[in-house]
Amino acid sequence: MPIIHPFEFGEEPFDIYSAVTISCTVTKGDLPINITWTFNGQPILTGESMSITRSGQRNSLLSIESVQPWHAGNYTCAARNAAGTVEHSSELVVIVVPYIMPFEFGDEPFDTSSMTTVSCAVTKGDMPIEIVWSFNGQPLYTDGGSGVIITKSGHRVSMLTIESVSSQHAGNYTCLARNKAGEVRHVSQLKVLEEPLNSGESTAVQCMVFKGDAPLEIRWYMNGNQLPTNENGVIIGRVSERLSSLSIDPIGYFNRGIYECRVKNRAGEAFYSAELLINVVPTIMQFSFGEEILNTGDSVAVNCMVVKGDSPLEIRWYLNNVPISSENEGIVVVKLSEKLSSLSINAIEPQHRGLYECRVKNKAGEASSNAELIINALPVINPFHFEEHVDSEESVQVTCHASKGDLPIEISWLFNGRPIRISSNIEITSIGKRSSSLNIPSVNADHSGVYTCIAKNVAGSRNQSAELFVNGTVLGG
Repeated sequence: MPIIHPFEFGEEPFDIYSAVTISCTVTKGDLPINITWTFNGQPILTGESMSITRSGQRNSLLSIESVQPWHAGNYTCAARNAAGTVEHSSELVVIVVPYIMPFEFGDEPFDTSSMTTVSCAVTKGDMPIEIVWSFNGQPLYTDGGSGVIITKSGHRVSMLTIESVSSQHAGNYTCLARNKAGEVRHVSQLKVLEEPLNSGESTAVQCMVFKGDAPLEIRWYMNGNQLPTNENGVIIGRVSERLSSLSIDPIGYFNRGIYECRVKNRAGEAFYSAELLINVVPTIMQFSFGEEILNTGDSVAVNCMVVKGDSPLEIRWYLNNVPISSENEGIVVVKLSEKLSSLSINAIEPQHRGLYECRVKNKAGEASSNAELIINALPVINPFHFEEHVDSEESVQVTCHASKGDLPIEISWLFNGRPIRISSNIEITSIGKRSSSLNIPSVNADHSGVYTCIAKNVAGSRNQSAELFVNGTVLGG
């Protein structure tokens, strides 16, 4: 039977990329002897990663020029002759490159002041393992004043926590795990919901090149178009070979968009972009109650439409600078959409006249639009009456006074439904613009009846009646 001289790879693990050679020598046994190799029970064939060389009739060499993690396992040399077969095995231990379980911040942007945590867990790889974090290519430290806390949990897990997210935290976070076998990294992007700036404010950003050979060409673009050095309040300055600044003062609606910094050298090109969000002050379409003056009893409706302005929008109505509420009887306000509110009055009354104003407010500012509602008010006649049971030949007098109603007001009288003809028996006298008196110096039975005062203006007419009864008058006669 053949006898194989024991061989070993050794107790120390092999680093990746290192070279290893092991010899299987048959010290005893009748020739001819056939020597073969297996790896984890499978025959080994000479290839690019492993080679087998026969050295004489009793020796075989197995060589690995560049050890890789998949080379780890049991290697067996088998020697066979006519008397039988004998085997000897040895385990090759390889230091394994770390493997990071993928982590993500997620696709949705984070609100400012919210908290986020991710874990960099190294599930594979030989110890010792070093885990480090970087942000946009720059090392991160807990005490770096960035608001980022890094906590180690055991030897294979590192946690990154941001207790209060802000716009400065937006970017790429990289976890790098390193051991003797090599290093591996995983990157995740943190998106932050930017707080829009307001029109009239100013802003400034910088484009810093951390790596790359000079000379460097740095250019700025907005929505895909290259920006000039100084136009529309945008100023671009070259601070140094690796730093360029962009400032906008003041910000206008036309400045909103995607800004991109492109850096180019002989080796290639890189870029980074960010969106500038701007709160736009509302713009309201002017509303009107129309050119015709409305009368009491008519109906009217107007709309307050916001044609420009970022949400959320607050729309409020005012009458004579006082907010309209449920106490304003007859006025109905309905919010039809985010940018449209209606005001309607089903039956106009005198108290509805005045200056109506729609005020719209958002984070950027406030706008308003107003229109005056002018109403032709119907006359209002104060009640009047005759004394009861007037005797013949006595004198009587009543006054019809229109205390309310738009001028001019025309006042006329009826007796039992017919116009009164001026005679020596009945005197009608106008008193100012709102009153008329009816005087009968000497009444008789013919004067008994219903007297009606009619007050009329452009809005319409109203009437008030009183009955005169002269003693001695035959009822129904």
